[in-house]
Amino acid sequence: VRGDHGELVQTRPRVLIMTSANALQYHVGASVPMRGIRMRSTASGRGSLLKEAQMSAESQSEKKVLVIGANGRVGRRVVHQLCQAGILTRCMTRDINGAQAATLSALSGVEMVQGDVTDPESVQRAMSGCNNCVACFGAERVASFADFFSDPTDDPRHPYSVNYQGVVTVVKAAQATPDFQKLVRVTGLSVGYSAFSPVAVLLNLVLSFTIKYQTKGEQAIRSSGLDYTIIRPGSLRDETPPDTLLRLSSSTGLKHHPVGKTGREDVASLIVASLHHPNASRCTFGCTWAQSGEDPKAASTHNRIAVGSEWVPLMDAIAGPDTEPLNEKPHELAVRVFLATTASVLGLALWLIAKVVAR
Repeated sequence: VRGDHGELVQTRPRVLIMTSANALQYHVGASVPMRGIRMRSTASGRGSLLKEAQMSAESQSEKKVLVIGANGRVGRRVVHQLCQAGILTRCMTRDINGAQAATLSALSGVEMVQGDVTDPESVQRAMSGCNNCVACFGAERVASFADFFSDPTDDPRHPYSVNYQGVVTVVKAAQATPDFQKLVRVTGLSVGYSAFSPVAVLLNLVLSFTIKYQTKGEQAIRSSGLDYTIIRPGSLRDETPPDTLLRLSSSTGLKHHPVGKTGREDVASLIVASLHHPNASRCTFGCTWAQSGEDPKAASTHNRIAVGSEWVPLMDAIAGPDTEPLNEKPHELAVRVFLATTASVLGLALWLIAKVVAR
């Protein structure tokens, strides 16, 4: 058969292998080009997704998706995939005159608008007339020592203003928009980690408590009454190595999802699939890559983790509404404990060195 680019491909049958009551591995026989690298569709990165999105677009031809953060490396991939599926797309970005914005504006069915999540009026204007919203923006501010003593509300680029209040602004705009249907938000796998996890501590320390405010943003979405999907990817990469599979978790599986990497193209594919997949309603996903032949790390029969080569079958298998609460975590305490411990160890080391030198 021929792939999306017209190249000759080989296909293998799909097999579903149950490993426990709710933890499973879904081996999808991926279409593989003759050159030996797994085929990816023109934009989606996973073969069957584009066709499903096109079918959805046919039934919702006049509906429009707002992509906030469209100039970002995930956002622009989402826009390309929506366009290839024939879905009308409005891109909100702070810079509509740059090279990335020019590239997006040249796509069929794309409308560019200027806006900032710290400006509620601009968000409401951008949201007007849209039925769905993809929010893939995030703060990129590096922390400073003054963060421990200053008011985060004074800085519009602080994670408090972007990852938390910015999300609240998007939620309010969606609530005020007639016929609004779905909000898809991208955060990070570390939101599900313990506040004392080394990854969470490091990110909070370096990026101005970004995980704390991502968590508060997720809480605002959950309590909004809107239909939503929250996607928590692992460490993001531009290039996808060959022979990688996809790992997806939801509900009780989120806290057992191992640390890992994932591709921006694959995250964009999951976003597009989540817009209309019935199992993705009021659902939070964790996503990373997995290696070929790897089994899900099931901690119990109640885990919801699956591994395969396409998102849609994995969503069919494990997706469902969030069942566990998203509670506040002691992020600031964890960072302070880390700093105090580090200072104590350094102080002890200096004292020992001083004693040795004094002999």
